[in-house]
Amino acid sequence: MDIIFDIDGTLLDISHRLHLIKRTPPDWEEFRNPLQKRWDEPRLPIIKVAIALHKAGHQVILCSGRRESEREGTVESLSRFFSPMPLLCMREDKDFREDTKVKAEMLETLRNQGFNPVMAFDD
Repeated sequence: MDIIFDIDGTLLDISHRLHLIKRTPPDWEEFRNPLQKRWDEPRLPIIKVAIALHKAGHQVILCSGRRESEREGTVESLSRFFSPMPLLCMREDKDFREDTKVKAEMLETLRNQGFNPVMAFDD
């Protein structure tokens, strides 16, 4: 069974930096700043579900609204919980669409690649 997990707000608690995008205008650059992300806290109950599903033989797939240029830092922060690292789908750097549209496209791409996600964990 293929199962999707979101990162920000699902696997990681990002509440400490949400104020940066709730203001007008939103400060996306500071929100995405690696110095801000170092304070992201793991949401261990959700991470444990993902690990248990993987150990039970299911394909865990991470789909994030994070930019492709954030991949290295994302892998670094999650690799302490996941070994091996699950498939990680991320938005292109110049893609500024809403997360729902980006993730719908990711889902379509995954299906075209032969995956069949039957469940998703997302905030």
